[in-house]
Amino acid sequence: HVVTTAVEHDAVLAPARRLEAEGFRVTRLAPNRQGFVEPAALEAVLDEDAVLVSVQAANSEVGSIQPIAALARAAHGAGALFHTDAVQALGKAPVDVVAWGVDAASFSAHKVGGPKGVGALYLRARTPFEPQAIGGGQESGRRSGTQNVAGAAGFAAAVHAACGLQEREAARLSALRDRLYAGLAAHDAVEATVDVAPGSVEFLPNIVHVLVRGLESETLILRFDLRGFGVSGGSACSSHSLAPSHVLHALGIDDDRAHGALRISMGRYTTERDVDAFLGAVAGVLDWS
Repeated sequence: HVVTTAVEHDAVLAPARRLEAEGFRVTRLAPNRQGFVEPAALEAVLDEDAVLVSVQAANSEVGSIQPIAALARAAHGAGALFHTDAVQALGKAPVDVVAWGVDAASFSAHKVGGPKGVGALYLRARTPFEPQAIGGGQESGRRSGTQNVAGAAGFAAAVHAACGLQEREAARLSALRDRLYAGLAAHDAVEATVDVAPGSVEFLPNIVHVLVRGLESETLILRFDLRGFGVSGGSACSSHSLAPSHVLHALGIDDDRAHGALRISMGRYTTERDVDAFLGAVAGVLDWS
């Protein structure tokens, strides 16, 4: 029995589907309306057959930061191992695999400005692990293949920089996030997808997600692009898809509203001037002529 959530990245959902096809029982927990997976909901589905729980540390679309330590305790209480996809959290929110008590955690370099195609897997001591790439026995037999030393070094440098700036950047970006939400709320056609209180640390500081009535995501993306702004309708990894986001479906948002989803993400080089310029373009995007 494997337990995950309905709002995971496809990097987790796709392997879960494969395990299901191979005979594993897979449970996909739904979050609450704000995107949080509640420990009590996890405890309710854990049984003596549970072997693995995988819950993302933070959602890449709406920004909800999960209570990983409490979820890991629930999994361990049922005798299951716990993995977290921490790709979206690294450099944006506090990450402490020891304090979380997780058995495994996944990270990716490109989310902190490192080289693309490089990742890291944290494994707690004595966590069972079966390599998927076998052959030469590199990386202590965990992943065979000639190591990408330059990529690993670049990842390490990027993590060092991002984590060193994390607290300061989180404060700066959360102020910009709150400014965006407030400015967008001034338009009747726009509503926040989740309730992010000003200064909230329960959501990522760099993501704003709204629903726009009367316009589809693709139209919004094209119009903002013509004004010089890059936005998306969901996860950046699924920007090629026009289907409503599985995350929004899991939050209970119907197709009509989900088709008007707009995700605005910010980074280290986003400024207050950029945010104000974006807000200044919104009225023209909504009333195109």
